[in-house]
Amino acid sequence: QLSPCASSHDDTSSFATSAPPFVDGENQLTVCAVDYGQDPSLGCLTPTIRVDNTAPALAFRSQQKGNDPELIAVNAADPTSGLSPGTAQIEFRPEGRGTWTQLPTTIAGGALTARIDSESPPPGNYEFRASIADVAGNRAETTLREDGEPMVLRFPLKTATRLRATLGNGEDRQVVAYRNEGEIRGRLLDPSGNPIPRQAVTVTETFEEGSLIDSRQRIVETDPDGDFRSALPGGPSRNVEVSYSGSRRYSADTEGGLDFNVRGAAQLKISKRRVKAGRPVTFRGRVKRYFARIPAGGKLVEVQVRSGSDWTTLHEATGTDSKGRITLRHRFRGFYTQPVTFAFRLKATRESGWPYRGAAKSRRQRVTVVPK
Repeated sequence: QLSPCASSHDDTSSFATSAPPFVDGENQLTVCAVDYGQDPSLGCLTPTIRVDNTAPALAFRSQQKGNDPELIAVNAADPTSGLSPGTAQIEFRPEGRGTWTQLPTTIAGGALTARIDSESPPPGNYEFRASIADVAGNRAETTLREDGEPMVLRFPLKTATRLRATLGNGEDRQVVAYRNEGEIRGRLLDPSGNPIPRQAVTVTETFEEGSLIDSRQRIVETDPDGDFRSALPGGPSRNVEVSYSGSRRYSADTEGGLDFNVRGAAQLKISKRRVKAGRPVTFRGRVKRYFARIPAGGKLVEVQVRSGSDWTTLHEATGTDSKGRITLRHRFRGFYTQPVTFAFRLKATRESGWPYRGAAKSRRQRVTVVPK
């Protein structure tokens, strides 16, 4: 009994691509079939099979970049199937203990990179681990540098800095006259005393209560010798702080506690320089208030008269108007038998909420009282 041959046939074979004759890369696989016709014919297919059984090459760079030591870089390569970016990972932990902490990792140009904030963890030695897979699924992991040394870094990685600053008088405290400018100056150095040039330093002025401005900032740059200076414009008393925010190479530092104090100022005018006994004079005073807010109820002032070696208050202390002005009328008694000269001044007393230092006193004004 005759039976026709099958018109089709399926077959499956398995091969270990890790064994010869397979190699990483392209492999030619030939598949042939022969039919049973009168004139047998051979039909073949030759597909290309790509094989990758080798994990990526992976190693931390032998040295940190001097101007960016917190950049962690790992050289990676996989010439056969290529790297799988989503599997890139860099981790760190205290040397020899604890769990690994993963860092946000990117891959570009044949390198895995991540950034570490080495100033946040406690100082000490920290080890790093990197891993990545290729497109074929082979995974590599390393804790070594290219030179075979363990990838261990001593935190913090940045170079420490020393920021020094003083006021214009070379001290951390200074008192100047009303509307006078001041100066802040200093130097930025590394631990060895070498200057750090071309770095931005921030000068922050925090004004005393009662000022019309709360704070002010300016950015200055260190010169080739690491020196910097900045003017302190006239205005109320203030506290000055100088800060360096650091860079990828240098740590931040701050110098504070610089007290720039400004004396207040007052002015007094008198309607007459010579007055007959029994007649009045008018005192017109003004408390100067450059960038200062007159307190509610007015700035407390006194018109004072010289009495021997002391000054006594004429009438009583009173408040100015909202612009710092005061008008006071005073009548001299009528019993003078010979000319008498009096010295007067306006005193702005100390009080909370006034941003100028001390009690401001005007120049003396003299009035001569003559007999009727």
